Amino acid sequence: MNKIDEKTLKRVSEVCRLKLSQGELKEFSLDSEKLFTFFSKINQDYAPKDLSLYLTLNRNPLRKDGTAKTFEGAKSILDLAPKRSADYFKVPKNL
Repeated sequence: MNKIDEKTLKRVSEVCRLKLSQGELKEFSLDSEKLFTFFSKINQDYAPKDLSLYLTLNRNPLRKDGTAKTFEGAKSILDLAPKRSADYFKVPKNL
């Protein structure tokens, strides 16, 4: 079990701008101990034994993937732009 000592807990409360009494510090200490216990149990129970579980083929079942098609109307869209330079839109700088 891991514990947060009182000095660390006081520092955390200062950084968070909390004014905690001694009773609240003890309560937070117990809560943090419970959290550490909980997370250590999760690490033990759910640690992946085989990383291949995370290697999956992500596919969208709602559409079929086909070959990519090039867009033929790029020139017509560029003609609508107020300013352009060769094959690019010209826009003002945004800083």
